[in-house]
Amino acid sequence: MTARTYPGVFSLIFIAGGIIAAELVRFPSWTLLVAAMTALLASGIFLLVRCPSAATLSLGLALAGLAASTYARNVYDLAHRDLGRFADTETRYRIIGQVDDWPEARTDRLDIILRVDSLGVGTLVPVTGRLLLKIADTAASVQFGDRLEFYARLYPVSDGGGSFDYARHLQLQGIHALAYAPTRHDIRRCARPPIGLVAIVDTIRTEITGALNRNLPPDAAALAGGFLIGETRTIPRSVYRNFRDSGTLHLLAVSGSNVALVIGFVMVLLRPFRTRRLWRTILLLGALILFALLCRGEPSVVRASVMAALVLVARLAGRRINLNNIIALTAAVILFVDPTQLFSVGFQLSFATAWGLVFMTPAVFHVLDRKHHGSIRRWCTLAITASLTAQIFSAPLIALYFQRLPLLSTLANLAIVPLVSVAVLSALVVLVLEFIWPPLALVAGTLLGYLMDLVLYCLDSFSGSHAPMIETAGVSLPAVIVAYACLILCGWALTSIRLRRVAVIACLLAVNLGLARSLATSQQPTGMTVHLSRVPGGIAAAILPDRSDQADLVVTGLTARAY
Repeated sequence: MTARTYPGVFSLIFIAGGIIAAELVRFPSWTLLVAAMTALLASGIFLLVRCPSAATLSLGLALAGLAASTYARNVYDLAHRDLGRFADTETRYRIIGQVDDWPEARTDRLDIILRVDSLGVGTLVPVTGRLLLKIADTAASVQFGDRLEFYARLYPVSDGGGSFDYARHLQLQGIHALAYAPTRHDIRRCARPPIGLVAIVDTIRTEITGALNRNLPPDAAALAGGFLIGETRTIPRSVYRNFRDSGTLHLLAVSGSNVALVIGFVMVLLRPFRTRRLWRTILLLGALILFALLCRGEPSVVRASVMAALVLVARLAGRRINLNNIIALTAAVILFVDPTQLFSVGFQLSFATAWGLVFMTPAVFHVLDRKHHGSIRRWCTLAITASLTAQIFSAPLIALYFQRLPLLSTLANLAIVPLVSVAVLSALVVLVLEFIWPPLALVAGTLLGYLMDLVLYCLDSFSGSHAPMIETAGVSLPAVIVAYACLILCGWALTSIRLRRVAVIACLLAVNLGLARSLATSQQPTGMTVHLSRVPGGIAAAILPDRSDQADLVVTGLTARAY
């Protein structure tokens, strides 16, 4: 592999390596920036003396240094005037800043990310940094781009003592202080200009949700908004929980399939207008940017939009498309702009699943379907293979972060994903008909409501208390790395006879090491009484430590109770 053949893979390796190095060594950002500039200068010198290999390596080190410097500056290397240095919990400051993201409405409050530019007790001083402002008033009308002025105490971020590291979660977003406001009347708001990109995006979002609400039943409109633009605030909690338990929660996070459907829909609309390839590409790129903004820049939609944009540009330039290189280059671009995304669960899941589909699906599909070209069985095989591959490549990260794996997720996706794809296209049709002839949009909305009822019925069938789950609280990061190494080895083994035995041995070794580790860390202590009761489908047992209170653990259908 060379940097010229796979520039995306080359860039991603160095950028991700630089970010990880910055997290481990915690060097000041200025030293990392100096190292990056030195490597960039060395790359130019090596080019002049005709040493391309050394020049390429120096360029990679420069990329690593720049990404590491940006990560350090955003996460841990606070400047003298950084907002986090003023979080003393005692002083009541006058704070002025601009809303830096779309506000997130909770059941009991409104969370606002504010980029603060000045604060003080008497005289205002310039500062830099982001603040999480929590307003205990859901009726507060605050929008992205508004300027706010208020008085509040600043609190440092803390982890809260739970299993989830809340402080790190905020630091990765560049947030180093918290503030609270009782009501919206405690805040003076200077509304953003009515003209601008953000205002246009908000207006379009409002029109989309309004059209869906006018033509669909309430629950169906909430689901359609979630499927189409990731608007999940009005989806009932019970429905949201069913998506999670069935392993189909990714359908509420707009991803590659939604981007493909939207691009296909726009291409159909453009077909009657015989536009040149250049103008068609420009219009499609504009539609991608608008759609990503409508979805509020979620990692999955940004990944899919950047990938689609690179494919469109490559086709326009007549270049050969290599999806592995496209995915790697997309990840490299996102990480270079925002290095903290490397530690985002959404970023990791999105790229692990996308790359798994590109890496594994063609090989598996070739093995399973060598004789049925052009038949219905071929498309069924492709759908099953893609769904199963996506679930397998996302499973290690889901087990690590969410500590549970739904066993029926593959079946649930095979049943629900096609329905959701039809629902997304139907929602787009409703929006177009609302613009052309509203009565016809109402008819289409009624039919879409029946489709949403079918989606909810399928969700109920694959979720709830009867849905089998595997609890994965003991999964560690090394185990996830080993799992992905085994998956990669299995993918290579599909096209290489020599690697098949190696893959089988490696997988068996990994499983046995995992079982040995589990047995070593769960030895039965003296004085413990274990009561096991078998339930239908029970296939495994669990050993629990001695505790004064009663503890239950369910593992693949077998209940272990300790007293």
